Amino acid sequence: MSLTPPTFLDERSASERGGLTARDCVSCRHLRGFEPPVCAAFPQGIPAAVASGELSHRAPIAGDNGLRFDEMTEDEISDAMIAATQ
Repeated sequence: MSLTPPTFLDERSASERGGLTARDCVSCRHLRGFEPPVCAAFPQGIPAAVASGELSHRAPIAGDNGLRFDEMTEDEISDAMIAATQ
């Protein structure tokens, strides 16, 4: 199966569109940074449509390195938030 890159209404980066707003992204085990928004699936930058929640990453997207949304537990989210403030 060949995946084609998604088309988006707005091709600006997630940072240009106001940052990471999708709950899936902020609760995903693969998230690596907020400025710019990057993750293991998209190490060069999370597509703006994914970061904004316009496009779900629970299904394959071209260029996602074979990774999908993988939700952290509430405890993992709390630990990540504490670590980010230290």
